[in-house]
Amino acid sequence: LRLKPARFTTATEPVEADDWLRSVNKDLITTECTDEEKVRFAAHLLEGPAAMWWETYQITHPIADFTWDSFREGFRNAHVSAGIVPLKEKEFRNLRQGNRDLKDYISDFNTLARYAPEDVITDAKRRAKFLDGMCDELSIPLSVADATTYQTLLDQAIVIESKLKKDENRKRKHGANKSQADKETKKQRSKETRT
Repeated sequence: LRLKPARFTTATEPVEADDWLRSVNKDLITTECTDEEKVRFAAHLLEGPAAMWWETYQITHPIADFTWDSFREGFRNAHVSAGIVPLKEKEFRNLRQGNRDLKDYISDFNTLARYAPEDVITDAKRRAKFLDGMCDELSIPLSVADATTYQTLLDQAIVIESKLKKDENRKRKHGANKSQADKETKKQRSKETRT
């Protein structure tokens, strides 16, 4: 098994830093490293501003007592700003699908849910929050559907959205055909009137 962990320099979004840390942690669990090896390996992946942070962090924190958990905490404090977290939490709580495709809403929902874990701590809470943010076109039929799990709700939402899009395309195509037929009828009448 060959792992190719990503290097980390800096992140414009806090979720990028958190994603990197999660990815590295997953790799380190797979390789069954000790805490000391985890810290050395993760530190080796830091470059640029992140490497400078690590050098400074080592000066101010005793290495002898360093654990993987303390590395992760220090990394998050440095790269996932505490001021951003409440803003992202609020963004999650105000998240609405609006006119966006369902896949975009799902992506934003899953990304932002990390900032408000207490809002989605159970499957029932996750399902309710997801349904609450959906557009009426999807949420109304889904609110009476028998979706006992979050995944079932997603599956049903995907099917409904697909059917709605097909119906919309059919109507648009039928409307275009009708419009073209109307134009041809008008042309024919115009020709008949002239003759």
